[in-house]
Amino acid sequence: REDWSKWFAYSKGVHMPNAKAWRPADRTLPAHSDDWPCLRDGQIYDWKTWDLPNRCIVASGQKGRNPRIYVWRILCPRGETSVVSQVLSKMNIGPKRREVGQLSFNSQGSLLVALSQDMEHHLTVFDWRNQTKLREGLGHGGPVECVIFNPFSASAFATCGQKHLKFWELGDTELEVAVGLFGDLGEPIDSYCIAFHPRGLTLSGNEKGEIYVWSNGVVTAKYPRAHKGKVMGLLYVEGVALFSVGIGGYVCMWDPDLKDTVNPIGMIDLRSFFRKGSAALLQRLSGRSMDWTTDESVMR
Repeated sequence: REDWSKWFAYSKGVHMPNAKAWRPADRTLPAHSDDWPCLRDGQIYDWKTWDLPNRCIVASGQKGRNPRIYVWRILCPRGETSVVSQVLSKMNIGPKRREVGQLSFNSQGSLLVALSQDMEHHLTVFDWRNQTKLREGLGHGGPVECVIFNPFSASAFATCGQKHLKFWELGDTELEVAVGLFGDLGEPIDSYCIAFHPRGLTLSGNEKGEIYVWSNGVVTAKYPRAHKGKVMGLLYVEGVALFSVGIGGYVCMWDPDLKDTVNPIGMIDLRSFFRKGSAALLQRLSGRSMDWTTDESVMR
């Protein structure tokens, strides 16, 4: 199990029905057929219908005049080198959109939102299985750093960037947006990352090393001096901790109930994983993003 956990941290394409009985031959994605029926509780169990939490479906975007988005399944480690047979869906975000800057699946894995790096930073929501465009809207006039679906909602997502944080919802005919208010606790500065809390709260990391807590579209609390520099990544793991990473090279762990906003429950110095070198370079070390594997003891 220990060996499998380490392997899974580097490749999320493992089909793992039983961790104790795992073998190298189990690194396959099950496909339903007459010869090999895949059933669970009497229902067809096929990788094409897997939701995102199973971590076998990936989306990637292009840069160009008419950039495309590809949704594909992870290659099986059997010597396959071509992704032609792995592609599940192809979509265009439209001409003059320059490039696909960010992508995010919703909690059910059925919708995909794309951020375009054009002047208006368009947002486009796709039903990727049917390769159809559902909604489209203008993101922001300035730079947008992040777009992410709320994992506790099937249709809500948020964006942040230059002096803003916006909350989005799929309306009946168009995207509905509410602009976040910084209030008395916050100030309109650049934000770089977003995370969501199961109590309906939203968290954002900004350029001053602070973490804002948003409730009903308003900043209601903040983590002062969470990092020495910009907060570049946030990750909430229910029942474990709120993780933050940024300029300075530290990963901080905070109370999962968000009760203590001053003292972290743990810290990891990323510089300890590198050989000794230039002190100036080590001081510039920064984390960018984090992910949590299905093994409760492994964070990447």
